[in-house]
Amino acid sequence: MLPALALSAAIGLDALERLLPVSRARVLRRAVPLVVVAAALAQPLHASKDVLFELGPTQIARAIYGRNPFPESLEIARYIREHSAPGDRVAVVGSEPQIYFYAGRRSATGFIYTYPLMELQPHAAAMQRQMIQEIERAGPRYVVFVRASTSWLIRPGSDMTIFGWFEQYQRSLTRVGVADILEGQETVYRWGADARDYAPRSDVWLMVFERGRKS
Repeated sequence: MLPALALSAAIGLDALERLLPVSRARVLRRAVPLVVVAAALAQPLHASKDVLFELGPTQIARAIYGRNPFPESLEIARYIREHSAPGDRVAVVGSEPQIYFYAGRRSATGFIYTYPLMELQPHAAAMQRQMIQEIERAGPRYVVFVRASTSWLIRPGSDMTIFGWFEQYQRSLTRVGVADILEGQETVYRWGADARDYAPRSDVWLMVFERGRKS
């Protein structure tokens, strides 16, 4: 369809040039490509005007990625970076490796994505055991647990061992941060003592735990 339209437009332009004086034909030859390009750009620019010109970074992330915790990763990483030393390790229990990058801290486990752990494949259970062992062996300063379906992609029949393990493991840690991602644009953050007893109001949230801190 488009090639045929382009060919028809070229034939029409050539015929129009033949009917015009030479000077006007030259002007037409220069102007038409500019008009065509402008028209081609106008539609996508108008369709994306909110993202390009009106919304902030957080609003753009929400508009494109829904409640994926990308904006929250920045805040959590900032907290970890400001409350840890460069050599401290971090474990993210979920598939949010950007937290390591923004925090500038090394992972306590080789499993920076947890999707394979939920897949219906023969190595899922062994991979979960390995991730658990790596975290326990490394003893990371901070542990971030991600409660978001997009960070796990759990399906019927997924091995849920790692969740039972973390339920017990977190008891040896102190909760120091919560990012509760509500519907719309709002995220509720709680840090330090305010995070200890906070009960998330949504089904998408992240919690930050610290090792060695006294309650």
